[in-house]
Order: sequence, then C-alpha cells, then structure tokens
Amino acid sequence: HRQSATRSKRSSTENVGHGSCGHVPTCKQQQTQFSNFTVNRTDEYAWMRNSSDPDVVTYTTAFNNYLDCLLTDTATLREELYQEFVEHSPSWIETEPARVGDYLYYSSYPDGSEYPIWYRRLASNPNATPSLVLDETQIKANHTYFSLGSMAVSPDNTLLAFQVDFVGNEHFTLMIANMTASELSNTNEVIEHVVHNTYYSLAWAADSRTIFYVVMDDQLLYPMTAMRHVLGQPAASDVVVFQETDPQYFVSVTKTADQNYVLVYAQGMVSNEVGYMASSDSTAAFSVVYPRVPKEQYWIEHRNGFFYILTNHNGAFNFRLVRVATAQVHNQAAWLPVVEHNPEVLLQRLQVKKDYVVLWELTGCLQQVRVMSLVGEDIGNTSMVPLSTLGDLYSVLPLSGLNEQETNFLYFDYETDVLPFAFSTFLTPWRYYTYDMISGGLHLDQQEAVEHFDPELYE
Repeated sequence: HRQSATRSKRSSTENVGHGSCGHVPTCKQQQTQFSNFTVNRTDEYAWMRNSSDPDVVTYTTAFNNYLDCLLTDTATLREELYQEFVEHSPSWIETEPARVGDYLYYSSYPDGSEYPIWYRRLASNPNATPSLVLDETQIKANHTYFSLGSMAVSPDNTLLAFQVDFVGNEHFTLMIANMTASELSNTNEVIEHVVHNTYYSLAWAADSRTIFYVVMDDQLLYPMTAMRHVLGQPAASDVVVFQETDPQYFVSVTKTADQNYVLVYAQGMVSNEVGYMASSDSTAAFSVVYPRVPKEQYWIEHRNGFFYILTNHNGAFNFRLVRVATAQVHNQAAWLPVVEHNPEVLLQRLQVKKDYVVLWELTGCLQQVRVMSLVGEDIGNTSMVPLSTLGDLYSVLPLSGLNEQETNFLYFDYETDVLPFAFSTFLTPWRYYTYDMISGGLHLDQQEAVEHFDPELYE
C-alpha cells in the first residue's frame, strides 16, 4: 500500500511546473532490449545515446531552458562564486620542464585560457628556442567542446600521437602530428586522422611508424580491443593484437620504462594479465607473462635483460617484487626475489630506472617511497624519500615525465638520477619536487599558485 501511494504521488507531480517556467519537459520512452552477463534487460532511454537524433536535441534543449528558468534567481550568486574561483587562479601558469627522450617538454596557459600550449626544447641546449608541440587553444577555438586524451612522442622525436574528444563522451579520435614541421611553421601539422572511438593509452613501436592503441566496445562502452596501426595505411587495415572477451577486464597499452617492450594489460578489479612484445619487432605477436588467476595481479617493468614483476602471487597479499631473465619470464620457478612480502607494508607501484628501482609503498596509513640503487642486478644502497620532513599528513603522487595531473604523457626519462613527484597537505597546494637519488637531497621545483591563499589562516 505504501509503495502504491508513493507511485501515485510521483505520477501526480512529475509534470508539475514551477510558476512561470511551465511543466517539466517530458522524455519519451522507447524500449530497447539488451543481454549482458547472461542477464536480459530493457532500457527505455537507450535511444538518447544518439546525440544527433532530432528528438534528443529537442528534449535536451527544452530541459536546459527549463532549468535556466528555475535557476534564474541564483544567477547573481553563481556569477559571484565563479569570480571567486577565478580570483584564486593565477593568470599565467607554466609547468616545470620535464625530460622525455632528448627534449624537455612543458606547457603554459596563456592569460585567461583554460587550455595549455605545449612546447619543447633540446635538453642539451639550455638556450635553445622552444618549439611548438601542441596548441590546445588553437584546437578548442574550432569546437564548442574539446578534451585531450593521451599523448605519446615517437622514439625518433619527430611525431606526436594524441587523442581528441569533441563531444564529451571520452571516445577519442587518434591523430598524428609532425612536430618537425611545427618547429618550422609554429602550427600543428596533423598528418593523419587515424581512427575514432579510441580510449586513453598509446604506445609506439621502435620504428616510429607503428603505434598501438585501444578501442571501445560499441555496446559495453568499455576498452576491450588493442589495435596496431602503421602510418600511411588506412585505419581499416589496422590489426587486432589483443581481444578481450570478458567485460570485467579493461584493456590498455603502454611500454616498459626502457622502451624495449610494448605491453598490453587486461585489468580487472582483483585480477589481470599482461602481454608483451619486443618494441623492435612491430609485427610480433604478444606473449602473456602468465595467464590470469582469480584474485592475482601483477605489473611488469624491464631493465638490462630482466623483467621486474610486482605481484601478489602465492598469497603475497601486500605484493612482493621479483625479477626474472627475459628468456625465462614464463617460468615462475626462475623468479628471483628482490623485495620479499611484508604483511605490514603494501607495495603499490613499481618504477624502474637505468640504475634504480623505485617502490611506492603504504605503511602505517602513510605513503612512502623507497629508492634502491642497482649494481648490475644486485641491490646496492637503499634510501627513503624524506617525505615526513615536508609534512605530517600528506598525499604524494609519482610524476611520469610530465605532470600526470595535466595529461597522460606516456614516456619519461629512463636514464636519470632524479625522481619527480607531487606533494600536498591539507594546508599547502600541490608542490612539485625532485629527489636526487645519488645525494638524497630534495629540490622544490614548483608550487601550484593559489591567489589570495594564506596557509597561516588555517590550522
């Protein structure tokens, strides 16, 4: 009886208007049948996925007009809040340069712009004139909406692969730009519009002609297919290199830090598997490190003929780190321990540099960063980044070459002795540090600017 009364009340008020705004626009129902996970279901509003449908445009326009009418008396307050946010934002932002290959990359936000312009200059010449990489302001000027997905620089430093979304549904179009031409003309020369319906993550093969990407499933709206594209070839000839069939898994592509291997991850909530292929052989098939096992996860890196594997295999619920010769990666009996499982310390992330292994850990509810120098394949000196000297309660994030909070720039400096990271507390905005892995020193590179903010006013 109570449920019937509730339904009656809803049906009697759902189209009631508010004064001069009239009635709430009515959205039609049109049944569409789906079958997922062995379950059949009916969706009355699936037709609204088609944003070009005239009925969708009519309904959303009417509802937006109705909402504007309802919120008329809040217009002044909304403008005041917006201006307050603007006042706390600096008028010009320039990120700290970060090395990717032979170049230093950085972005800057022109005065009043919500979109950055990306530049680069040769790392070997501090006085080199910066050249244009990507002008997001130029792209946005021609569209009502624009969002940048992933970016990846080709190994020969001449091409930029990047993804653009002009709708807002995170279904990106993959594009390739000639950065050498940009250096001459100071404009983005897009040489290929590769394919639509891609999702975050890109990886170049060593030939700088082959790129790997993932595409969304049309029904599940989930990245489940990894593809290979060769420059100059039509997208219709792109090859499927990995096809996921279980909708619980999310497909992505990346590369090892030393750039020697392309990886494809099939990532679930509590289990995964990883495929790998030599970057130097762009047409090779992917091999799986080891097949997925329920409630087991692992991530891999490569250095000097060895794979490093962060895994919770065999009951290591807080994860352990092992290494194995590349040729024996499928043989778990050949795994050699690097860091044993510790029930008090959760190993969250692995980074590998030419001379270092870096572990991002969680202990006592605080994040810690452990740096282990490598002598050959043996562990040398071990140090902890002195995060506690920067604050008591904090958040810390790794930075993979360029600021991960800005965009997804996949390739970062492998042959380096410094570790970049972002740090923040309840009283301080994000600060960007580098940790010298030789001397143990910390250097503050940049602090996020917040206008009219005084931390002394807070406790």
